[in-house]
Amino acid sequence: MKMSHFMLTGYISMIITVIAAISGLILAYQAVFLTKISHTWDLIHIVSTFALIAFLVPHTVLIMIRDYQARKTVAIKPIIKAESQYLQGTLIIAVILFAFVVLLVSGYEPAKMNNEFPDDYSFLYGHDRPFAPSLADTNTGEAFDAQSLGGSEGCGTSGCHQEIFEEWQVSAHRYSAMDVGFQKVQSVMAQQNGPESTRYCGGCHDCHDPISLFSGSKNIYTAEDDLTNLIGYQEGISCLACHAIKETDIKGNANYVVAQPKRYMFETMEGDYAKTISDFLIRSYPRYHVESLQRKLFKSPEFCAGCHKQFIDEEINQVGWVQLQSTAKSI
Repeated sequence: MKMSHFMLTGYISMIITVIAAISGLILAYQAVFLTKISHTWDLIHIVSTFALIAFLVPHTVLIMIRDYQARKTVAIKPIIKAESQYLQGTLIIAVILFAFVVLLVSGYEPAKMNNEFPDDYSFLYGHDRPFAPSLADTNTGEAFDAQSLGGSEGCGTSGCHQEIFEEWQVSAHRYSAMDVGFQKVQSVMAQQNGPESTRYCGGCHDCHDPISLFSGSKNIYTAEDDLTNLIGYQEGISCLACHAIKETDIKGNANYVVAQPKRYMFETMEGDYAKTISDFLIRSYPRYHVESLQRKLFKSPEFCAGCHKQFIDEEINQVGWVQLQSTAKSI
């Protein structure tokens, strides 16, 4: 049988379909059972998808043109009828599947982030400096929902960052907000200088409690307050509290800016099913996860200096600038 261009494009489309299906199944397996997908298989899947479009479209269009030109021929009418029925069936299935996807999307309710300051929040230094006297700030100048910077446990239970998560669990960073000395100093500052002064500790002092600072929780902190249920208290300097930093200043004292990370579907929701789906999506589409949470800044000494150079300024001691300890002496 002579090979026609219809047959050639059809066979090539069939081979590419098999390649796309196999690579898709492999990627799905990796996203479910492994910690990351293969770059090679991901590239094969993407290229085969576009290649399928490149060959399937001309294959289909050429057949439609041929049938249109020959539809007056009696012998071709049964074929045209069969093709029409097949096309109608395909369209019906496509519409049903599309409607099912639309139904799923419309039924999904993303976690709502409350990026508002508490009603009783004190703007002692003005609305343009809501976190003052801390030098830390958000890129929007607004509060960030505590859960948007929390959830460090998920980084470890996913299996992707197990080793670094275990290191963080027992680190001074993790227990920074629980530190007895820090809590005592914070309580005394609140009593002597007002609750707003504790924001200075929250952003600085090794950035003990950034989640509470940016969520607007550092409003009234005294010795009688119960802090144990706060995300900031439990996680201290969380994974995202560091990875959300987009720029720093080497003057120290937590002079940095954070951007609220966008979370994947179901990532902030509780439950095994939500966790399984969000982990699958992160591994399947890791580019955004990497681009939004990994920056060259993290590998520079200036990043650490943003918190590890400390001083007291006149706003706090009412006297003048005083240099404190610095574990970033080279900066």
